[in-house]
Amino acid sequence: MLEKHKDKAEMTWCQMDMLNMAFEPGTFDVLIDKATMDVLQCDNEDCWNPSEEVLLRVQNFYANCFKVLKTNGKLIQISFDQPHFRRKYIDSLHWTLQVTTVQGNVLPYFVYTLNKLNP
Repeated sequence: MLEKHKDKAEMTWCQMDMLNMAFEPGTFDVLIDKATMDVLQCDNEDCWNPSEEVLLRVQNFYANCFKVLKTNGKLIQISFDQPHFRRKYIDSLHWTLQVTTVQGNVLPYFVYTLNKLNP
């Protein structure tokens, strides 16, 4: 990306582990996840009963997002994952959740807006 956008000197690029973000706490107002959560869940054999490994990865991802968001910050997730599967992963880190269904050409997709509350 650095090479592709070398004409945009004001932009910065970084690479890091989404399960161990090095950003300072409270850095961002908004995070956008397009299928990141889906990747964390993809090796789950039973979507109704996620494995311990999947649960730990997902909880770690949400904890990292929560950490780097400012109070009242938003995590916006876009996914084909249906709400009854997604809700079970949202832990007790003081989120509010709004789900919006958007009809695609064939299947609907879902926009999950998680708002970080004061701990």
